[in-house]
Amino acid sequence: MLWTCSSLNAIVPRHMITMKRIRYLLAFFFVTLLIGIIFAVYTRKSSTEKSDGNSSRLPANIDLTLKNAVFSEMRDGSAVWELTAKTTEYDQNGAVAYLTGIRMQFNDTAYGKIVVTAGKARYSTDTKDVQMRENVVVTTDTGANFKTGSLDYNSATSSFSTAEPVQFHQNRLYLKATGIKMFLNDKKARFPEKVDAVLEGRK
Repeated sequence: MLWTCSSLNAIVPRHMITMKRIRYLLAFFFVTLLIGIIFAVYTRKSSTEKSDGNSSRLPANIDLTLKNAVFSEMRDGSAVWELTAKTTEYDQNGAVAYLTGIRMQFNDTAYGKIVVTAGKARYSTDTKDVQMRENVVVTTDTGANFKTGSLDYNSATSSFSTAEPVQFHQNRLYLKATGIKMFLNDKKARFPEKVDAVLEGRK
């Protein structure tokens, strides 16, 4: 009996130590697992927010970004126009550039110098066409100017066009129209839709 009791006394502490060690290991496992879950959720959330911020601005296939870039179209050794942009982002094949904060200047036209400003634009490096959007304003040396929501420049025909409402002003003439077609080699602005015009009298 004495041998049995001493054996039991020796066995009990070992059993208690083993259970305590298992509890510590389980606690360590659950804490580590909890930290891992929190880290994974935080990382995924940050990645999603960053992705959403980029996708709301531009397509996902952007490959190159530039600041304060300058573009121009050359004919017979002279620049037809020069365009500056605060930011420029090219797609992966380099055929399209997405511009913001643009200023486009034409120096030699039937209207003299023409300056176009817009919030953003899409520029084709192949055709040299420019699609301008957001608060487009066109001013000329001859006193003509107009505002519209969007304006396309066609390099092949050297013309501006839009199907959106236009507010046009030249000298004493004020008019509102839907759409405009304006060739840079003559002084005729064409309005395809109904025009509401006001001619101010001289003071």
